[in-house]
Amino acid sequence: MLGPVACSWYAFAIPRLITVLQAYRQPKPAGPPPGYQTFWPLWYVSLAFYHNRLAGGLFVLGLAVNVASRL
Repeated sequence: MLGPVACSWYAFAIPRLITVLQAYRQPKPAGPPPGYQTFWPLWYVSLAFYHNRLAGGLFVLGLAVNVASRL
């Protein structure tokens, strides 16, 4: 029974969170960057998904390990 220890694997996503937060601290550009023409108002969202994909995956992996340890 691993409990919170297994579910805390998402902490390995903290370096990626720091990278995303550094990008958020930059001044907002006046126009869309190249390649973001259709997503211009939401181009910061891609950074959030970049982090969330790793953090969420690690959290679900921790839940699976926790459930497997109880079997």
